[in-house]
Amino acid sequence: MEDSECLDNSDYEEDNIGYELQSLIDELGFVNPLAVNDYINIDNRASAEEELSLQEIVDVVKGTNEREIEEEEEQDEISTIVALNSIENVIKYIQQKDLEIGNLEMKNLIKLKKRIFFDNINEKRQSKLNEYFDFNVLQIVLL
Repeated sequence: MEDSECLDNSDYEEDNIGYELQSLIDELGFVNPLAVNDYINIDNRASAEEELSLQEIVDVVKGTNEREIEEEEEQDEISTIVALNSIENVIKYIQQKDLEIGNLEMKNLIKLKKRIFFDNINEKRQSKLNEYFDFNVLQIVLL
């Protein structure tokens, strides 16, 4: 056999195998199945696509984290009054719907409401105390 005949024969066998594989894939019943040639050459296609450098990967990951931080910062701060009213509404809802929750859960809601209330008062007191000292120190420095 000549070299050209061997090449023609091997091409024929490859084509025949390709057709057989494609018919088997088609029998699987997948929607939009991958063609045999696409499957065989998938590694070549993947390497031909642009690969990200290590720095680009780091930038992408950092960018995601920065966006998450920005989203957290963009959230409106909930005032103490809104928080207290929300807890009060939950308590009223439980009472109106006669939800059977344990005394411990109800006590915890009331404790939480009191804690938010008193923490708010303490924050106001502390800020006034700090303002007093900051103001007096500023006066002394200016004199």
